[in-house]
Amino acid sequence: MAFNQERVATTTVTGLLIAIPAFELITPLTEHILAVRCTSKTAKPHWRYAGNLIQRVNLGLGIPTADGTTVRMPLNRVTLVRFPHLSNEYELNFIPAYWLTQIRLTVWKYTGVDELY
Repeated sequence: MAFNQERVATTTVTGLLIAIPAFELITPLTEHILAVRCTSKTAKPHWRYAGNLIQRVNLGLGIPTADGTTVRMPLNRVTLVRFPHLSNEYELNFIPAYWLTQIRLTVWKYTGVDELY
């Protein structure tokens, strides 16, 4: 397992919901195939969208990272994600849907042979 974390939205003193901040997985990944699960115990049964998973790559242009591929993630499902080989290493960001009040992000690395690239 590469990552497993839960986050909960907070509310202000006036009762306004503050959206769950983005998950930033800054440990470089080298595997371009991942299994990703986004779960929420508080989501309504008909909700299907969890948020966006973003591959972030270093371009070597004096800026730390740039957004590469974005994948729309389903809620309460495991999804096999294949990122293109834009660089040898990359980071991940996950931006949860703003209406979710609780979410768990779990990422597993694929360790087999990646023969398609």
